[in-house]
Amino acid sequence: MVSGDVAMRNSINTTGSDNRSVYEMARLASAISPTQAIALSQLKESQLTLGEHTQNKRQPNNVFAKLVSMRSDVDNIELVKPEWTCGRDPTLDLDYTFKRLDSNDHLYRILSRKQFQIVHNFDTGVTYITDLSRNGTLVNKQKIGKDRTIVLSNRDSISIGYAKYDIFIFEQLNTPTYPKELTDKLIMTSVALGKGGYGRVIMAAMKSNFDKKVAVKILSHQTLTSSIRFSQTIVKPEEIENEVCIMRNINHPNCMRLYEVVQSIDRAFIVMELVSGGELFDRLTNAEHHGIGMGDDLTRFYAWQLLNALSYLHRNNITHRDIKPENILCVDRNIYTVIKLVDFGLAKSVEGGGRMRTKCGTPAYTAPEMLTSSKEMKMPYTEKVDVWSLGVVLFMIAVGYPPFSPDYGDGEMDEQIKTGRLIFHACWKSQPVCTQQSIQKMLSVDANRRPTSLKLLTSPWMSGEPIEKAKKMVQTYENNNHFVY
Repeated sequence: MVSGDVAMRNSINTTGSDNRSVYEMARLASAISPTQAIALSQLKESQLTLGEHTQNKRQPNNVFAKLVSMRSDVDNIELVKPEWTCGRDPTLDLDYTFKRLDSNDHLYRILSRKQFQIVHNFDTGVTYITDLSRNGTLVNKQKIGKDRTIVLSNRDSISIGYAKYDIFIFEQLNTPTYPKELTDKLIMTSVALGKGGYGRVIMAAMKSNFDKKVAVKILSHQTLTSSIRFSQTIVKPEEIENEVCIMRNINHPNCMRLYEVVQSIDRAFIVMELVSGGELFDRLTNAEHHGIGMGDDLTRFYAWQLLNALSYLHRNNITHRDIKPENILCVDRNIYTVIKLVDFGLAKSVEGGGRMRTKCGTPAYTAPEMLTSSKEMKMPYTEKVDVWSLGVVLFMIAVGYPPFSPDYGDGEMDEQIKTGRLIFHACWKSQPVCTQQSIQKMLSVDANRRPTSLKLLTSPWMSGEPIEKAKKMVQTYENNNHFVY
């Protein structure tokens, strides 16, 4: 689960004229879809200033959009007028005052006398929102900026003051709908959370409890092209179903949870646990850690959680087969945080310690026993391929550079992996001996000499303060975030 289908949003400077094209303004700001950007670029630039697009007074009798409340103390709103303004001051000419929020002192103090204005152009069908507040109005968790205007898209979320204070979902009418089984339980948004190997992911909120957010992964039933590996790979419908089948049987705090699967004629909607701390990959490539690593305490803190997840999967005869930093998500932005193994699109369930033969995964993290040429007989392999991949990840966490790379000038990457050639810089030699030995054992070319995930999890390496901290944090997270879907 990596970067989503995040596009550009048209941001309009309302304090003066701007002769740039609509598409150029969209490119310079934050998030409309490419289709929207092209459509907006075809509008006359004379329609773009706030003063001009509010001049449109043609007002149909029917509703053009709804503001779906995400709080029990805020009403649902049907939008009919071309201009609609809200805030907390009843003495002003407002269309809506958040009078029932006065019982929530903190949130009510954050509200401004005028909070934001929504303007709809009936000729173009474009809807805008302007932030009029002191403390901020957010769309899809991003602040608009005082006196700035952006385009609203279907299912955008609107928050007040802080990202956690979700107020409305903007819902355009006459747009494609989600299955009723989904919308009976969820308020769908257009907040893009990422894009995994086989589908895009958006945020939704539980109707029964607006504070509970989930991720919804949308997969096509049709054959599609995926770029989860370096080359384009044709993915068949039965392969898409594999991730669902695997995840239905997974229940572990360090693995992404699946709550429900809803099928439509052409798509599948996988409702999953929501985490918001980004990928481990982003932390590894951060300038603060790149080339020097994250330190032994963090290495072992993360290692315990990932070995805990792997031990659970292997005990249940599941091999992930694509462990890499991009498939490890952090639940929040803190340095010490709970992490989750995600994207089970390539996972394999094999009963009774059986062996696999399919070559898959991501090259830099692929175990040597999986690297056979097309002319050779494919070597069978076991769940220990996951131990190798995790060894590569932990090597990178510890020292800040990959053990194998096509950029190294000492041979092809496949040969580096097959021979187990490791380059040890000074930062590696500064690691505790126990950490060095454990990671080197995980990167044993001979799978028979490679320890199991359980043996590593119960080894002396997995003891001490970082491990106790990891155990406590995972348990606390589990206690505070468990809910019945």
